[in-house]
This record gives sequence, structure tokens and C-alpha cells, in this order.
Amino acid sequence: MGQKTLVLGLILSLLLSGCGPSPVATPTEQAESWVQVYFSDPNRNPGPSLLGGPDEPLEEAIEAAHLSIDAAFYDMNLYNIRDALIEAQARGVTVRLVLEGANYEDEELRLLRAAGIQIVLDGRSDSMHNKFVVIDHYEVWTGSMNLTVSDVYGNRNNLVVIRSTDLGQNYLVEFEEMFLANAFGPSSPANTPNAELTIHDHLVETYFSPEDETQARLVELVNQAT
Repeated sequence: MGQKTLVLGLILSLLLSGCGPSPVATPTEQAESWVQVYFSDPNRNPGPSLLGGPDEPLEEAIEAAHLSIDAAFYDMNLYNIRDALIEAQARGVTVRLVLEGANYEDEELRLLRAAGIQIVLDGRSDSMHNKFVVIDHYEVWTGSMNLTVSDVYGNRNNLVVIRSTDLGQNYLVEFEEMFLANAFGPSSPANTPNAELTIHDHLVETYFSPEDETQARLVELVNQAT
């Protein structure tokens, strides 16, 4: 089988955002179970119920975590995700968060910190815009979707889960640059350990902006399109 390319990080979010007619939250398996894609659908469940969105499989994954949850998000206000993180911490899972400080009020942070969850805020004028979760160093959730009511139930977004320890290492390195070294934006080094890797005969590339020249790679891919 020839290699197929899946480009992650910002490129994956851009390529998948808003794709496909009438998207639904049901997972679409692509070739093997190592990757699944979820789409939000604002028209699927109108009204105040806020049920059936892509947040629900992520909530289930958080509930199934055994060892660790490392998450970086620009914005997050879904109570079910917040509560799942708090419950995971309570049962002995190590939960660490990196958040865009401008989007979080004291009350929300107080609840998370009261549960023992370690939180780092970016504290910069330019936004930390990551959207990813790494569960048990193996399961990576990313895509265009913030964990907010508006993004999950009001806008069209995507959520992608890929299961790979090598890919998990890529995202953990990026996470710890922010969490441990307080390296955000231009100060973030270009040190992704497995920038190119193969998962089930698929070439997977990981890019983080601004350090990985993401725009140049996007232009290259567009120019190669047939």
C-alpha cells in the first residue's frame, strides 16, 4: 500500500474546518481505528438540550483515562468537560492544563484549582490558540474546535482523535514547552521529536505555529494538489 499523508497541527485544523455537507457528530473511521473524525452540526439538535455533540466522545475518553490528561485550549466553558477533568483528577489521574488567560474568570479557575488541577495561563498579549488533549501519552484529540458551547453547538467545527505514542510524544513536548518552560509564541522552539511518522502506512506530519513554518508547508501542499 502506498503512503497517504495526514498533516496535523494547524494544517489539520485548516484542512478539515467546515468540510463536508451536513456534518454530524457520529465518528467517521478512516481506514483503521487509529483515527476518527467528528463534526459538529448546529442544526442537528436545536434548542437548549446541548446533547449529541463532539464533546461527548471526548468526555468519555477523559472518563476512561488511566494515567494522565494534558490539555491546551484557547477557550473552554463546557461544564461536562470541566467536571470530567475534575473527576479524573479525583480518581488519581494527573490532569494538567494550559489555557489562554484572557478567556478565564476567577470562578472557573478556582473550581479547577480547588480540585488539585495544575493550570498554566499564557500571560501574553498574543493568544495561545492551541486546541488539543493528550490522554495517557497515547491518544491525541485536536482540530478546529474550542470546548465551548458556541463552538460545539453553534458553529461548524471538527474534532480528530489519533492514537499513537509517537504522535502523543509530539504533543507532549509542545505542551511541556508551555507548561514547564513558559515558552509561548515566538519563544517556542522548533523541536518536535517525530515531525514525520508513519501510522498504518499513512505518513503523518506534525506542525506547530509559529515555529514550524506552517504557512510554507500549506502553500507547498496546495501547489502539489492534482
